[in-house]
Amino acid sequence: MGIKYSKTSGDNNNRNSNRRKKYDPILLVCVILFAVFVVYNVILMINSGTKQGDSHAFKAGNGIEPIYDDSDSELLPEGYKTVKMTFDDLSAGDLVLIGLDNYYSRDVSDSLVGMYDCMTEYNSSKNAVQCYSVSDSSVIIRPEVCSAMNDLLVNFYKKTNISNINITSGYRSFSLQQSLFDREIAEKTEEEAIHWVAKPGYSEHHSGYAVDINIIDDSGVAIEYTGDGEYKYLNDSAPDYGFVVRYQDKKKNITGIYYEPWHFRYVGLPHSKIMQEKDLCFEEYIDYLKDFSANGEHLKYKHKNKTYEIYYCKGYNVYVPENLNYSISGNNKDGFIVTVDY
Repeated sequence: MGIKYSKTSGDNNNRNSNRRKKYDPILLVCVILFAVFVVYNVILMINSGTKQGDSHAFKAGNGIEPIYDDSDSELLPEGYKTVKMTFDDLSAGDLVLIGLDNYYSRDVSDSLVGMYDCMTEYNSSKNAVQCYSVSDSSVIIRPEVCSAMNDLLVNFYKKTNISNINITSGYRSFSLQQSLFDREIAEKTEEEAIHWVAKPGYSEHHSGYAVDINIIDDSGVAIEYTGDGEYKYLNDSAPDYGFVVRYQDKKKNITGIYYEPWHFRYVGLPHSKIMQEKDLCFEEYIDYLKDFSANGEHLKYKHKNKTYEIYYCKGYNVYVPENLNYSISGNNKDGFIVTVDY
């Protein structure tokens, strides 16, 4: 019995040994393949240069270019510090570029105020005068835009004694923009419509930084605003208050939008003045600022009693001065613009 047991046991051992010899190479190959897979993915992640928010930049439809944050490799200038920004910050600020190729997804409706709330009367020596009108209470806008537009129109009245400017549009929801776009398509082809009414998501009105105006004649009828004649002063002086006429006829090949003298876009000072003096539309200005980096030459501009320094930062590490006033705006494209004033 013992011998038989020993023989049987030996046979089993031999069979087990044969199984190990047969299957061990397969197991080894699997382990090697798995290791190669892991190493490959680690290398891929490192080489991709992915930073916070980059994965979002590849999502279809947001119109924002992917950022490869190379600012870590730059030498921080003396007297500066780093402010960490995020992907969401790219679409925040008064220099966000919105247009045919630049989608805007931020919902700002909760931060807006009614244009009626910003209206002030001009108190002349005789009586108080309402310097302009607002079409209805649904016209809402950013508070800083409200204040600047009110100042612009009040001073326009002081200079010209004209009070028939009517504010017709400020912020628009995506659904309202869709209805306007559909109506334009019904009247024209879609190919033509996009040059007059932006597609939902591509309108500056979503941001709360855009204002449309028209004229109310003596009989109360609305007339299209052309910016000609006595109204030319309004368009010419708008940059003094932070506004630009966004869609100029001579720039339509760049903006993709036909001439809209009634569409005012708030970009803030001193940017509006620089754009006016250098004859740059918004797309051109955003590209122009890329010539001025935190570590290089800054764009310097004097306006009234202030000196401004402006520069561009690519990536989410934004350099700002430690002891000066500054603001940061995303460009809704590929980086951030810092405006310093002193």
